[in-house]
Amino acid sequence: MIKLIIQIIIISLTPLFVLAEINSEIQTLIRSFSEERQSPDQPHCGFIDYVRLQQLLQQVDPSMQMLAKQANVMQRPVREESVLSPGGHFMLYFNRIGRDSVPNADIGNNGIPDFVDSAGVYLEKAWDVEINQLGFLPPPGNDGLPVQVYPVYFTNFGYYGLTTPEFPVKYEGVSDNAYTSYLELHNNYEGSMFYSNGLEGLKVTAAHEFNPVSYTHLTL
Repeated sequence: MIKLIIQIIIISLTPLFVLAEINSEIQTLIRSFSEERQSPDQPHCGFIDYVRLQQLLQQVDPSMQMLAKQANVMQRPVREESVLSPGGHFMLYFNRIGRDSVPNADIGNNGIPDFVDSAGVYLEKAWDVEINQLGFLPPPGNDGLPVQVYPVYFTNFGYYGLTTPEFPVKYEGVSDNAYTSYLELHNNYEGSMFYSNGLEGLKVTAAHEFNPVSYTHLTL
């Protein structure tokens, strides 16, 4: 009889344990997106964690969803300055001070941090290879036409980079729903947690992250 009662109690509490585990994972993922260097393991592309967080938030009550919203997770960042990339395909948004600030070295003496200048060059190279040479579609804009200028933000978070889908749009030449999106790159790639540091980390990530940008027409 006692064993049966214990089994009944365990069965009745199991959903609570599962919910507690889900809430814990959500909180860990929120910290990865919103706090400095808080990824639960070695930094990586944030897209898989983004999809996972979306799935988990659908399983919990509105209070946990509000927690993600209050942490500005999955919302476009706000930055103080912006500059157009050399080829005009990317608008780079950055801060000079604060948690999300980029390295301020400006050897080129053009008023723009070299880190941001370099990102523009690397991203334009990725555009040329993937769009012009390989023939991938440019990312869609809000009007369902190829985007004229793609937004890129520098963020101090637990990832090398993250492509975030936003709104579904009909995009000519694509059978599935296309999504508008924006890209976030780490603001400095400094520290032992990165396999590739500084400009090398930036270069690798720019090439890697632009690939899903051109594929955000896939159904999520």
